[in-house]
Amino acid sequence: MNDDEISVVYLTMQDLISNRINENIDLYNYNITGANGFTHKIVDYNATTKTATIRMMATGGQDLNNKEINLSISSFLTGSNKFGKFDANVNLAEVSSDVNTIHLNMLQIPGGGGDNFDNLKEKRIVDILKPDETNIKLPNISFAYISNIGFIDDKLHVQVKWTKKETEKANIDDHGTFLLISDKKTIYPTNIEFGIDEDGNSKYGNGYSEYIFDVNKQMVSCYSLVAENFATNSNYIEGNWQVSFSVKAVNSSKKVDCDINIDGIKIKSVCLSPLGITLFIEGKKADDTDIEVTVPSIKNRNQNFSKFFDSNHNNQHIIKCVPIEPFDIENIDVIYVNGFPVNLFNELILSSVEVIGLLFKLTLEILTGKVI
Repeated sequence: MNDDEISVVYLTMQDLISNRINENIDLYNYNITGANGFTHKIVDYNATTKTATIRMMATGGQDLNNKEINLSISSFLTGSNKFGKFDANVNLAEVSSDVNTIHLNMLQIPGGGGDNFDNLKEKRIVDILKPDETNIKLPNISFAYISNIGFIDDKLHVQVKWTKKETEKANIDDHGTFLLISDKKTIYPTNIEFGIDEDGNSKYGNGYSEYIFDVNKQMVSCYSLVAENFATNSNYIEGNWQVSFSVKAVNSSKKVDCDINIDGIKIKSVCLSPLGITLFIEGKKADDTDIEVTVPSIKNRNQNFSKFFDSNHNNQHIIKCVPIEPFDIENIDVIYVNGFPVNLFNELILSSVEVIGLLFKLTLEILTGKVI
């Protein structure tokens, strides 16, 4: 199913001959034709039938309306061990600016991300920390450690070595990131993936990650270095699974204007569809602000929403919050945004049959002078 922002697909995967699928299954290489911005989450696992139910989501939902698409999966991971946020136990006030560096060719790396990544690519050659100058262990993490940390050009660099990514039995998707967190602000890094040859020079590979924060030595003591989303896996399984089907649009939605201000974030309208709640925002982007949407319980079931994306579209910020499964919006007359009520009772976008019914009722009222 799709609405104006996203497409949602639910699929089940069942192992008929072995025990290769469990509650930690994580799709690795997969594709939905015509869609982009994929993400997925396991929403149910039946241990008796060895069946996992997975929700897949993609942006650009309106472009897939009534189209025949193909979903393909060529590999997945199981045996994942995931870690939430935890303090990296690094005293940032003691981090030095006197560090050894090496050159990295940005055209010879597998990838990276973050707000400053494109600027680094334009430079082509950048300085990074010399690998393995330190060995700072991360709490409860055995598959990675901080291999160097320091300031380069007034920016904090934190380098991680992934100990099993370039071994004979490589852990394909070991990953994680860092944040700088203070009482008032969270700073996200730009990250670079790279490898190191036997002589200590950079090469193509993913055995190391370098996280670069736009914060200098004078500012950094106000922050804590926090690790987030670290995960490792034990099984990498390849195959060729695919299915084709047609994507159907949602048949109704509720949209209403509003005026909610949350720490400078101005929510001007809200749209509710069976696939989730969309917030249309003016002003600053909502990256660092917690925004929680809720609806009254439906048949004694609470709906929990998570943020799928926060993007800029036609000079307007859009936040899409999604539930675990599609839900019936017909009897939902109000939603809450950080506790602020938004009334939707008169904003249902009606079907053509309902519109004809209302026009017929209005005509009778006019002809008879009676209210029906």
